Order: sequence, then structure tokens, then C-alpha cells
Amino acid sequence: MEAASFLSNQNNNRIFIFQSSSPLANEHIDYISDKLNIDFFPNWFSHRDKITPELFIIYRHFIIISTCKNNISGCSIDSLIQQMKIINSELSIDLFNRLNIAYCSANNKIFKSTDNLQISFLSYREFLKKFSQNRADDIYVFNNTISHSDQIWIEPLDQWLRNHVN
Repeated sequence: MEAASFLSNQNNNRIFIFQSSSPLANEHIDYISDKLNIDFFPNWFSHRDKITPELFIIYRHFIIISTCKNNISGCSIDSLIQQMKIINSELSIDLFNRLNIAYCSANNKIFKSTDNLQISFLSYREFLKKFSQNRADDIYVFNNTISHSDQIWIEPLDQWLRNHVN
């Protein structure tokens, strides 16, 4: 499933995905929304161009920010990363651990809803140990390394293994 399926703007946009291994509480979600929508986004520019992003917090684990543009400057990316590090620190959550693989057991239809999906996390090594020989048709992996909304975000296990394991 492409990340664009969650966005109102279906173009090929530059996106950023941050994940939390522990579910975000309502207070965290409210804080993140306010900090980004009220404090950061109104002042976010790519050179002289105003960025008008969209923010989605999905399945209580994933913060997806779409720039609603195909590309933005390195300085604007740096400022977003810096803001997310501040949020990370202020809430004492880990939004930057890319070595944890997020996955779930589900059928493809369940992803249309953004509620009630049980997300699990394993370290990359543990994930490979568990699933590389023991493949299951109902396992889907969240590919949080994507950078554009037209890329596949939620992949079946076999596809993820083909694309991400040497």
C-alpha cells in the first residue's frame, strides 16, 4: 500500500515517517499535533517557498509528514529533523530508531482503517531471525525508509524481504 493512500493530496510528495515503538498516548498525539501544526509548520519554508504540509498520526505509532511538494531544500529537511528531535526529547519517546522493524499480522483490507491495528516491533536482526525462514502470508511490514508518497509503505513480508535483505 502506498503512503499516498492516507494523504489528501495524492501527488508524488516528499514525505517523512517517524515511528514510535510504544503507542502514542492521546496527550502525545495532541502535543505533537500542536507543536507541528501551530508552532512549526506556519514558519516552515523551502528557500522562499512556503511549505504547506499535512500531518498524519496513524495507528498510534507513525507520524507521517507530507510536504505536499515533490522536493524541498536540505535546510528545510534539517529544520524538520531538528524539530522532531526536540519533540522526541520533550516527550521522552524514541522517534529515530530505524533498526526496529514495524510489522503486523493482517489482511490487506484492514489497512483502510487507521484504528485497531496491532503493530509489533522487532530489531532488524530479530525480525530476520523470526521471519526469513518462517514466512507467513498475513505479515505486513511498514517500510519507514520511503521518502515519497508514491512508494510502497506497507509491504507483504515476502516483498519486503526481497527488497531489503541481501
